Amino acid sequence: MMTEEEKNELLFNRQFIITSSELNGFNEWNTTNIGNLFVYSHPNLEVAISSIYGKSVVLIGFIFDSKNPTFGNQQIVDILVENETFEAVLENSAKYAGRFLIIYCDDRNFKLFHDAAGQREVFYLKKGSLWLASQPSLLSEYVELQKCVEGAEFYNSEKFQLRKERILDTTQYFGVKHLSVNHYLDLHRGESTRYYPGKKVTKLPLEEAVKLSSKYIKGFLEAASYRYKLMIAVTGGWDSRMMLAASMHIPDSHHYFIFKHKHLKDTDQDIKTPKKLLEILGVDYYVIEYDAELEDDVKALMTKNVELSNPVLYPAFYNEFFKKYKDRLNVTCVSEAARNYFHYQANQNNVSGAILARLNKFEEFDFVKDQYQKWIDNNAVSFKNNGYNILDMFYWEEKMGNWFANGRSAMGSAIEDFSPFNCRELMTIFLSVDEKYRDRYNPVLHRKIIEKLSIDVLAVPVNGSLKYILIKWLVIFRIYPIYKKIQLLLKAN
Repeated sequence: MMTEEEKNELLFNRQFIITSSELNGFNEWNTTNIGNLFVYSHPNLEVAISSIYGKSVVLIGFIFDSKNPTFGNQQIVDILVENETFEAVLENSAKYAGRFLIIYCDDRNFKLFHDAAGQREVFYLKKGSLWLASQPSLLSEYVELQKCVEGAEFYNSEKFQLRKERILDTTQYFGVKHLSVNHYLDLHRGESTRYYPGKKVTKLPLEEAVKLSSKYIKGFLEAASYRYKLMIAVTGGWDSRMMLAASMHIPDSHHYFIFKHKHLKDTDQDIKTPKKLLEILGVDYYVIEYDAELEDDVKALMTKNVELSNPVLYPAFYNEFFKKYKDRLNVTCVSEAARNYFHYQANQNNVSGAILARLNKFEEFDFVKDQYQKWIDNNAVSFKNNGYNILDMFYWEEKMGNWFANGRSAMGSAIEDFSPFNCRELMTIFLSVDEKYRDRYNPVLHRKIIEKLSIDVLAVPVNGSLKYILIKWLVIFRIYPIYKKIQLLLKAN
């Protein structure tokens, strides 16, 4: 059974609610004032504020500087507030990584934006005044929410309940919006505006991108290690291999582990590969086999925290992360947006809402197709003129900003987590590289970065399954893209 202390800590852990009204029920929470707003934040959620010359900047969450790894949240906020305009704060925050919201206030502006991949989620509703919160479930404690009419077929569907993935900035509740990646929110008007991409991407040679990226990733992990003890999962894939390579130079501050979920066997690549590699490297690691049983009150509380969380993961989150490692920082990844995820199945010059809906496996819903078509109509020209592939941007903003961000919010109930890739400048560098080096199955860019950071971690092949090796060679011989596009066309018919 949970203790009363555990219940109090776990309920809306690391969450916040922001409103112009004073609220009851937050005796144990922290309160921060900016402009006419009250920011109520859970004790485990970091908040820093700095004011100068009539300007204020509030940071909710945490932020790292790769070039100055010893800088803490307050130092970075003190630097940001010295910028003369909101636009300058936006531009100069692009070099940082973390999971955060930043609120900026001066005599003309009152605006909010979040980290590069939108991992510190914010939901907002204009009902009399503006309400903002980390989750709709926390909003519903103070504002009555009604299920939406537009999109009801989708949001009431079995597939939505199974996938738990919202569409763009929409939610299942009337009037409640989810702030989209690369957008800021005007807190006076309650409206969001796109700010990225604001200029044409500068194409970079592979070697230059590798050099720059390596410095960022290494620096962010070093910065994280100054403040936290790190937990780094090692699997059979590219992203975790890069995290392993970047962490090898950091002494005594990390904890390598292999998560053996109940569906995994010792012969699976995500178990067999990391075990073999870590033993070759001679580093300590833990295989975590968690208790899959969970009491009903814990399940109910975790669902209340994040309505769309995946109950299958609750035992791992609660029995391991919360009970044993809640003071650590879990290192995760969001680099998939730079790995041509959808390029095999569609052509960026011939994308429609219906095609994006098929790519995201929601092809039967007109609501989804219409929303994606509006997104294309509003953004395709800007993406093209600025040198971005619309399929990369779709994965970045839709998959990372909704599907993956929802998972991070659920994990945040148990342990804080961080991706060193969650930096706008770093994502821009990745997307500045020729697509042939950013392949999903043969990611030359990833391999080169790993070699730069620590070539020793390539002692065991990445993703060494027969299926993965076969696909990789089909990619090299340019057969796989043709197969995937034909598959998509057949599905459409």
